[in-house]
Amino acid sequence: EFEDALNFVDSIREFATKVDDQNEWSHARDILPPTGKRKPDRIFNVFVCNAIIRTYSNLPATTLEEYRRCCERIDDLIEILESSHSVKPDVATRGMAIHAWEKSHRFAHECSDKEAKNCAKMRSAKARVHADAILSHMQSTTSRRGLLFEKPLSIICDVIAMHGDAGETTEAEELYLRAREGNTSYVPILAAIIEALSSNAANNILHVKKAHQF
Repeated sequence: EFEDALNFVDSIREFATKVDDQNEWSHARDILPPTGKRKPDRIFNVFVCNAIIRTYSNLPATTLEEYRRCCERIDDLIEILESSHSVKPDVATRGMAIHAWEKSHRFAHECSDKEAKNCAKMRSAKARVHADAILSHMQSTTSRRGLLFEKPLSIICDVIAMHGDAGETTEAEELYLRAREGNTSYVPILAAIIEALSSNAANNILHVKKAHQF
């Protein structure tokens, strides 16, 4: 079931890419049907891209390997978008990528497989790339009010929690401080860093003291 679903989503992505490539080739040679001088609209726009990413993240994965394959496809797609001149990943794109890695993280955390849990740092690092991109976008946006700002920050909380689960308290604190630069009154990110530090108290008593400071 998973393999069939994955192949189907792959085929949609490949079809949209091929159609856009064909249209660009035809437009450059002036052999498209008359539509004026403007270039044809791309099928593979940010909305279609986000729909494909959302589908990847919701495929019926039942093993850590299947989760990993979905996440890696999402990251590959975002990497292609970053190098594109016409389509760029937005905050929603990055948020869904974090959601996919966080689902993989939760699945691994519930496994009894020690090796699966040991990959927590890899998953938090993958999610952190997208979190940093979201914060860069938010900090360059003039308007920082309302749900458009609060929703990405709730996603940042997930990445702080992933760092905490991986024992990466320094990384969790760095991400908290960067997120706080945009909105010092946002309580959930404060709760997230306190939880990340407290969950590692058994490893270092200093984490307790720092959590108490926060």
